[in-house]
Parts: sequence; structure tokens; C-alpha cells
Amino acid sequence: MRVLDGQRVPKRGFATEYFLRQLAQARSRHPSGGAALAYSKALAEAIVLLVLMPSIALFCVLACLATLLPRRLGVPALGSETLALAFLATFSLVLIGHLWLGMHLRCFREDPTAALRYDTERDRRIVFWQKLIVSGLCGGVVPASLLWLLSNH
Repeated sequence: MRVLDGQRVPKRGFATEYFLRQLAQARSRHPSGGAALAYSKALAEAIVLLVLMPSIALFCVLACLATLLPRRLGVPALGSETLALAFLATFSLVLIGHLWLGMHLRCFREDPTAALRYDTERDRRIVFWQKLIVSGLCGGVVPASLLWLLSNH
């Protein structure tokens, strides 16, 4: 965090830039919807891309390990409680993501000028490609690779 005009402003890293691009899109799609609605939509998009999608990849890796290791070590495999743990972990990650990103990005909530420079066609393309790449890797390539690994093992 840095201080600018007496206000704490997060550094412009990947998470902040993605959020600001989403905020610009939300504000342009719903100009009369209010700052809070645009902020909530942008924050939800950021949580999905920065927390949930990588979590899907991580859960797939853990599920693969939970399937392969018991076979190799002769330990009984996890039972039905695994699904409940996955739901609890997902809920926890959304909560953590909301708290972490919410605290980090709260300063942009009421600032109407915060995302103005991100309201361009170039930024919309960047968001499209960021979503496609992260979703494709975390929701497609990693799970498919691990399924292939499990089927050939």
C-alpha cells in the first residue's frame, strides 16, 4: 500500500489492474447502477479469477494425489467426506478472497475516477484473454492432464 493524497492506495499489480478493468466494465455496463453494485461485480469477478480458478487446479492436484498415493502406500482412500471438505474449502477460499481483496481494493469503491483509464477496448480485450487463459489452464488443462495421468496409471 502507498499513500496518495492522504489515502491508502494499493500498488498496481495484477490483481489491482484486473479489478480496475472489471470495475470500468461494470460501471460502463450499468452507469446508473451505482458505485456499490459496480464494485461488488468487479470484486466477484476478481475473486473468481484470482482465487476460485486457481483453487480448482489445486483441488484437482490434491484429488489426484489422494487417488494415487493411497494405491502406492497401501493406505485406504478418502471417503465421502472428501466432497464435504472440498465444499468447505471452496467456501473458505471465497471468504478469504473476499476479505483479502475487499480490504486491498476498498479504496476504489467510491472513487468514480479510479477505473476511468481502464475503460478502453484494449482493456476489455486484456480481460477477455486473462479470463480465457486462467480459466483454460485452471479449469481445463490441469484437470484434463490429471485425468489423463490417472487413466494411464
